[in-house]
Amino acid sequence: MKQNVYRGEWAGCSDLTERRRELTKAHEEFQRMIDNGYQLKDVKVKRPRIKREAQPKQVVVTLGGNWTVKLSFEEYKQRGDGLKIVMKIY
Repeated sequence: MKQNVYRGEWAGCSDLTERRRELTKAHEEFQRMIDNGYQLKDVKVKRPRIKREAQPKQVVVTLGGNWTVKLSFEEYKQRGDGLKIVMKIY
């Protein structure tokens, strides 16, 4: 079966300015998402997918090697400078 392949360029249209405005708006939204902590998941696919890393609700940390304590993640960020994370709870 023969398929016709047309090679050419798109001609301008009456709503070209509106389309460009939508494209710039989508690009600004994409930049805002990246600035807010979203990361590109995989670049090998045709369109890069955006993935945000999950933040744990609680963490289990060790104190002095023998003791383990369960803290909320916000509390760990405030006070847990020298503590080692054993487990993350999502």
